[in-house]
Amino acid sequence: MKFILEYSKFINESKGYEHGCVMAHVPVENWSQLTDQINLEDLYTEQGSDIYGIQKNPHLTLLYPITQNVDVSEIKSIIDSIVNGNLCVKIEGIDLFENDNYDVVKFNVECNDVLKNLHNELKSKIPNNDRFDVYRPHITIAYAKPGLGHKYIDPNYRYEFKNVNKIIYTRPNDADLTIEL
Repeated sequence: MKFILEYSKFINESKGYEHGCVMAHVPVENWSQLTDQINLEDLYTEQGSDIYGIQKNPHLTLLYPITQNVDVSEIKSIIDSIVNGNLCVKIEGIDLFENDNYDVVKFNVECNDVLKNLHNELKSKIPNNDRFDVYRPHITIAYAKPGLGHKYIDPNYRYEFKNVNKIIYTRPNDADLTIEL
């Protein structure tokens, strides 16, 4: 693996991120085609925020929220101990998470041993406030207004990405780091 320092397009220099995140960049070649199927009137947005709406960069979260900056070599060491080559990400349908504010339209991702072990190792060794007992890997597609996400559910949608070869570490109020597999 090699490290590349990238100044992310997503960091607003005045704000940055409050928490860090480790995520796999998923190269969804037909992302625009998929997201164009979502009615813009269905999207949940917040004034002055680009966090919601359609997800601009498809990714699979491995650990969030990371509560303090961590030396990237710690993350690299964990990844090296578990991942051998590229990650394989299998989509098992389109579903959603619901809450009072919005529906999260998402790809369900098979929780294979590599993803599960990677999440568990990161969670046990990197300072974080992950409050979920069970890791449910997914790729967020969009945030919809409450009750409107149901129309996008498709349990039969299947796809496999064998070329997931970048892990992104977003650091609180700092530049993102990319770890190439």
